[in-house]
This record gives sequence, C-alpha cells and structure tokens, in this order.
Amino acid sequence: MRWTRRDVLWRGLMVLLGSWLVAAPFDACRKAGKTSDFVTIRATEYAFTPASLSAHVGQTVRIRFENHGSLQHNFVIDNVIWSVMVDPGKTVELEFTAPNQPGDYPYYCAVPGHRELGMQGMLHVTPS
Repeated sequence: MRWTRRDVLWRGLMVLLGSWLVAAPFDACRKAGKTSDFVTIRATEYAFTPASLSAHVGQTVRIRFENHGSLQHNFVIDNVIWSVMVDPGKTVELEFTAPNQPGDYPYYCAVPGHRELGMQGMLHVTPS
C-alpha cells in the first residue's frame, strides 16, 4: 500500500492525540500535588546540593541521589527515610512520602561525623 500525504498527516495526528490522552492524567496528578518529578541531590565531602527541598504535605518525593564524593554517603530524614549507603560515583533513586504535618525536617548523612561537618539540609513541608 502506498501512503499519501493525507495518510501520513492523519496517522501523525492520531499519535499526538494518543500521547496526550495517556499523559494528561499523570500531569493532572502532578499539578494536584500528589507526586513530583525526580529532584537531584549531589553529595560531596561534606555537603548536599541543594541544601533545601520543598514539598507539600503527603506529596510523593522522588530523589536521584548522586554521590560525587570519594566516601560513602547516605540520605536520612528521621522517621521518614533512611537510604542505603551509596558508594562514590554511584547513584540511587529514592522515593518517600512527605510528612503529614507542615514544618521543617532536617536531612543529613548518617555516616559518623559527616553531619557535624556540614552534610545536612532542610526539607520544607507546606500545606497542600
């Protein structure tokens, strides 16, 4: 079968429409504050970049945790998340639910001495 220009345009339009129909519900959830895209946190000796994050109450938070340092590091928010130790040059993806109470929640590296040397940050949780 030989395709005409009209066939190609019609099929292209159908692909675009189909993509929009699939993506629209996910976009609506994200706008409603129910989920988030990945945020990258870079760990080095002895800092996190960025040093602060924001989320809404109950929001799913997704972090791409990259260890750019020469030592193992992890990511901890007390009573919320405690990640595995991440080797130098490695990346892990983390997911957790923001606390149900607005407020500031410190995050830090739990390797002994790292937090005291400045490896900490703050998660700011706001009402939805």
